[in-house]
Amino acid sequence: MGRVQLAKSVVHGMLVYSFHIYRWPIRLLKMLDRWIKNFVWSGDIFTRKICTVSWNQVGLPWEFGGLDLKSTRTINSSLLLHLSWKLFTQDSQCSWLFQQRFLSFGIPRTRYFKSSIWPGVREYLSTVNENSVWIVGNGNDINLWLDNWMGTPLVSLFNTPVHMYSSLTAKLSSVMVNGKWQIPKPLIDFPTVAEQTLNITLPITPLPVKRVWKHAADGILNARMTHMFLRPPLVRLDWPAIIWRTCIHHRIPLFYGV
Repeated sequence: MGRVQLAKSVVHGMLVYSFHIYRWPIRLLKMLDRWIKNFVWSGDIFTRKICTVSWNQVGLPWEFGGLDLKSTRTINSSLLLHLSWKLFTQDSQCSWLFQQRFLSFGIPRTRYFKSSIWPGVREYLSTVNENSVWIVGNGNDINLWLDNWMGTPLVSLFNTPVHMYSSLTAKLSSVMVNGKWQIPKPLIDFPTVAEQTLNITLPITPLPVKRVWKHAADGILNARMTHMFLRPPLVRLDWPAIIWRTCIHHRIPLFYGV
C-alpha cells in the first residue's frame, strides 16, 4: 500500500508544476495513469495484475471510500481550470496581458496564436464565464451589455450579433443613479430582464467591482474546488470515517491495515 503514497508524492509531485500551465496530450496522460495503476498493483509499470477493486473506486477521495489517488488527466484538467480563473478574473499584469492578446470583447479571438499556454486556458474559458458573476459595486468597470453581472450577459439574452459588440461600450454605472436602478427603455420592454435587474440590491456605499465563483461561499475558486467541480456527484459513505481517522496520518492505516 506504500506504493500509493509513492505515486502521489513522487509522480504527481513531479508533474503538478507542469500541469498548472500546460495541457498535456490525452494519450500521454492515459499512458501515465496506466503505468501508475500497474505500479500500485504489481510494483512494475509494465506488469499488469488482475485486481478486485475498480480503479475508479481507488481514485475516489478518502471520505467516499477510495485512496484519493487522482488520475493525471483529472489533475491536469482541474489545474487548467484554476489557471483560466486566475488569468481572467484577477487584477494583475499577467491577467491584463492575456485578456488583451487572446480576447476580443470577452470572446476568444479566432486567429491562431503561437502559444503553449493558450490552448489549455481556452478550453475552460467558457466554464469560467458560465459559472462566475460580477459583484456590481459601483459599476464603473462593468460593461452593461457584455459582462455577466446578472447571471447571463445581455448580449446573450438578446442574441446580439458579434459584429455589434464594438459599439456596446456603456458601463453599468450609467443605469445606477443615487443607489437606485434607472433602467433604460430597451430593457423595460423586456419584463424578465427588468425584473432580474431590480432584484439585484445595490450597495449603500460604493464597493469595488469583483468577479466571484457562483459555487463558492466566499466567491474564490481554489484548486481543490476545481477538482470537485469537474468530478461527477458522489455519495459520502459512513465507514471511511472509522478507518481514516483525522488524528492518524493516512499513510499509517495504509501500512498497518488500520
